[in-house]
Amino acid sequence: MKGDGGNRESPRDRIFLRGLEVSGRFGVEGWERETDQPLLVDVEVFLDLSGAGEADRMEAALDYTVLAERVRGAVGSGASLLEAVAERAARAVLSLPGARACRVRVRKPTAALLLGAEDVACEVYREGM
Repeated sequence: MKGDGGNRESPRDRIFLRGLEVSGRFGVEGWERETDQPLLVDVEVFLDLSGAGEADRMEAALDYTVLAERVRGAVGSGASLLEAVAERAARAVLSLPGARACRVRVRKPTAALLLGAEDVACEVYREGM
């Protein structure tokens, strides 16, 4: 995905979706692919919210349910790398009307159990065309 080349300023308005749980077979190790594991996806969508704020009408806003469904569908039921999951989710977010950029963080709590950490995560920032 390309950036906008600086032709327009990225909006500072944002919609957040945090902790969307998606289950699937994620990982590079064979044992990771044997049973479903949870991933937690956090999404930050950069867009202009002034129209929705002024109109106070759903037609002018980003539908949170559609956002969650698109991300869940893009993540799918499996991948080897968190980077691939984050990239898929970012592409899905940028396909939504009005989305100019997004930040997607994919967290895998079960991977961190082996490391003694809270979770392992990958974060990407992508701009629309």
